[in-house]
Amino acid sequence: MSEYGLYLVFLIAVTAVVKGADWFVESALWVVRRTGISEVAIGATLVALATTLPETAVSAYASWSGHPELAAGNAIGSCTVNFGLILGLGVLVSGFVHAPRGFSWGALGVTGLVALVGALSRDGSLGRSDGLMLLALGCVAMWLAVRGSGEGAAARRGATGQADDDGTAARHLVKFVFGTLLIAIGSRFLVSTGSELAIRLGLSETAVGLTLIALGTSLPELATAITAGVKGHAQLALGNLVGANALNLTLVLGVAGVLRPVPVAATVRGFDLPIVALLMGLAALFAAARRGVGRAEGGTLFALYVIYVFLLVG
Repeated sequence: MSEYGLYLVFLIAVTAVVKGADWFVESALWVVRRTGISEVAIGATLVALATTLPETAVSAYASWSGHPELAAGNAIGSCTVNFGLILGLGVLVSGFVHAPRGFSWGALGVTGLVALVGALSRDGSLGRSDGLMLLALGCVAMWLAVRGSGEGAAARRGATGQADDDGTAARHLVKFVFGTLLIAIGSRFLVSTGSELAIRLGLSETAVGLTLIALGTSLPELATAITAGVKGHAQLALGNLVGANALNLTLVLGVAGVLRPVPVAATVRGFDLPIVALLMGLAALFAAARRGVGRAEGGTLFALYVIYVFLLVG
């Protein structure tokens, strides 16, 4: 395919991801209204599970096809994108975003997962037993997120009035399914075309995995965060980012590790994982100190991400 053709496919894929995110957020908010579960919990579970589908698919395919090193780069790189680029730049542009107490605890919990991944990979790889452990932890994390949101759910359900009729439920189900498909398919084409463009520009495979592929597979989180913010539901976006990082480190790495041992280079353990831990820890600290994240804090996170990418590809 010509370079112009690649750019055209890239643009179409971006459009698909953005429209899919719009449908997906709308259906997710309907679930919030129907169940009374908090936006943060829905973002950390249902929305996060769907928006990490591209990372899961790409990492699983990379591991199965004999390129497991891309799996680790994709999952870990997506974590830096989520809290450095998406959260940092998003807050820098939009202004102060209120964060509930659960956000700080969730971010600290994911920071602990970063340390666990580093410990499990100290021998240079994540094996099948490591992958199974990470998958189990991912299930526990999602269960805790839903369980922790249960207080007051019944009261919120009662306050919403009568449930929507079956026609409305069916419409939101269709939007949820097709939104998820658009996000996943669009992201897949973004990765393939973006990777080809990066190779033609002379970037290394490692740099592609940690930056461009990670950015491409994180576009659902970016599109969802923007759409949720525009619709006035920033807490849904915050929950999504925490949940997505938790799933990147458990579901995405776990599936890849079960399929084939995933090598984790010393540079990844000594540089990339600490960067993820730093971004997550700072976000938790900022939110706890001010009960939210403002432009100064967002600018700090974004600046750290820019420095990280510069050091990685420089």
